[in-house]
Amino acid sequence: MLPLHERTQRYLCRGAFLALCLLPTLAVAGWCASLGLTDRAAAVARRLSKVSGLEVRVASAVESLPGLVELHEVSFRDPASHASLGESPLVRIASRGETITVKVRQLRVAREALAVVWQLLEDGLAPVAGETSDDLRVEIDRIVVAGGESESRPEEIPALRSVVGRLRPSALGREMTLSFTVDADVAAEPIRLQCVRHDKDTGPQWRWRLLTGAAALPTALVEGVVPVARHFGPSCRLRGSLVFVQAREATWGEFSGTLEDIDLEPLAAAASLGHIDGTARLEVERVKFRGATLDEFRGSLFAGPGQVDSSLLRRLDLLLSRRVRSSFRAAGGPVDYEQLAARFELTPDGWRCEGICDDAVDGALIVGRNELLLRHRRERSQRALANSELLALFADEASPLVPLSRQVAWLLQRLPLFSTDEAASEAAEDASARITQRKDAAARER
Repeated sequence: MLPLHERTQRYLCRGAFLALCLLPTLAVAGWCASLGLTDRAAAVARRLSKVSGLEVRVASAVESLPGLVELHEVSFRDPASHASLGESPLVRIASRGETITVKVRQLRVAREALAVVWQLLEDGLAPVAGETSDDLRVEIDRIVVAGGESESRPEEIPALRSVVGRLRPSALGREMTLSFTVDADVAAEPIRLQCVRHDKDTGPQWRWRLLTGAAALPTALVEGVVPVARHFGPSCRLRGSLVFVQAREATWGEFSGTLEDIDLEPLAAAASLGHIDGTARLEVERVKFRGATLDEFRGSLFAGPGQVDSSLLRRLDLLLSRRVRSSFRAAGGPVDYEQLAARFELTPDGWRCEGICDDAVDGALIVGRNELLLRHRRERSQRALANSELLALFADEASPLVPLSRQVAWLLQRLPLFSTDEAASEAAEDASARITQRKDAAARER
């Protein structure tokens, strides 16, 4: 055996201790700890999935403090289709008693998943066996809708900030509250959404309440649950209050507020009314609905400048004044207009409309740069027109018949047409006679 210096012997003994004793011990301890952390994080993720109704997938987890778990590369999926709803690089979950707090710095959500997200918000209110006492709080610094801020589509959905949500038991069932602000919105007041599930003997009932205050909600966020909103254009914003009740036997609700920056071109194209463009503002005094049918709709519409197809002008003039102006008959293409302004009301008794343009002529409904294009003044003694007469907007100019198109069928389902079968028969005959008389009068003027 080679003689070694005493200092060398000490170095060898220390090295052997580190390599054969300390490092293996630390490795085994770390492996055991990682197993424990993974199991705990998975348990928290499963609990969170059970409470929220989402499927949560996690790439890795670290317990930075007792009761605080950091989840890395987290994805949220639809539990039925497993489609991705959103993803975040870091999620912090703190569990204290029956309260779970989830904090997310940034969440990216696919636009096509918005409809699923709304449905899951409703499903999350359903009581879950063994979890009915959980109180879930979610805080998200920023939500980006995929494609919403890309350079190629800058007009899309802006990001949401300071998102705070809470899901907890209530005296009648479960309650969900949500508040957030919108990028580029100067209003400091957050938009608030509340939904309460009541478990009644006849079945569950959901009561939704939306309050925007001075803030503006992009309508693109709700197009998954309000399909017509996809035709309002990418810049449309909503301000106001909405109450909506869902039950097994019926649904009903009420809205008052303003729709701003409506793009008329895609909306008119979807309704097959003909061409009209320009930006519009709809001030809703009150709208009440039951199911898909409007019970009441009162408000004012302001639009312009833009262009309107002459055939649409002829149909509007025929509908409102029972005649067609000679200038409309001669025009064969689009007509420039400066302003469109109308006050209207729609009830089961019928509809009324009057022009309110900023013009010296009383009742001006559509005005051009130097001419009055359409006028309709409402007289006090004037009775309401039958709602079925609105179908004349879809009729061919050469025929009194209205084709049963998809758009006409959609309108028939939503108009408060009649209250009784007898009234339905009388109103239908009266409306048909009016349309025929107007077409005959227009033909004689030609």
